[in-house]
Amino acid sequence: MKKSVFHCLVLPLVVALTVLFSACAEESSTVDQTRIYTIYEVFHDANEGKTYARATFRFGNALGTLLRLSTGASVTFNGDAMAYQPAGYYEKAYEGVLTGGTFVYDDLDGNTYTNSVSGIKPIAFPADSISLSKSADYELTWVGDPLGPNGPSTENVGLLVSAKLFLELDANATSVKVNSSQLASLTNGPAIAVMDRYFIRELAEKTDAGGSITGKYRALNKAVQITD
Repeated sequence: MKKSVFHCLVLPLVVALTVLFSACAEESSTVDQTRIYTIYEVFHDANEGKTYARATFRFGNALGTLLRLSTGASVTFNGDAMAYQPAGYYEKAYEGVLTGGTFVYDDLDGNTYTNSVSGIKPIAFPADSISLSKSADYELTWVGDPLGPNGPSTENVGLLVSAKLFLELDANATSVKVNSSQLASLTNGPAIAVMDRYFIRELAEKTDAGGSITGKYRALNKAVQITD
């Protein structure tokens, strides 16, 4: 099942973009509490052996002004306080793998919003060496379950090779296709491939502005070769 470009491309980048706008963060007390858009993510990075729970607050929508919670407002994950980071989001780090958990956000009007995420599944690169040719397409079959539903959303896989992104969005898929034409501008030789398995869905409990929640698992990065 195909999904919108917004959900598959824009939302996964929102947290990263907060780094660029962290200097513009405003206190949440300066805005209408019903207009606070909430972005949650539970992200396991196999390269670090850690899972990160993250919460980002913006005014109005996913790309609105970044907000820092004022005194009296709070956000927790699995009951643990989350610390504000210079990049503009709240974070709690855990050793090992978490496949889900629960965020609780209390605003300045006394409202409580509880949202859970579950079913984050592992993914890994095949053990064999990988060579990507600029003259022939390649199909990378990952180690892990086929893509399937997770609540009202479907899982996706994103493969990043030297800033070139390849996506697989279809339910039941077991591989991601690398289009050789997209590799044409890359330099021959070694490169690093990064692969994420993720799903994104709307919040169950949210303000009028709405919000999203993402579950993501990043495989151990893989060294690959780019050839003609």
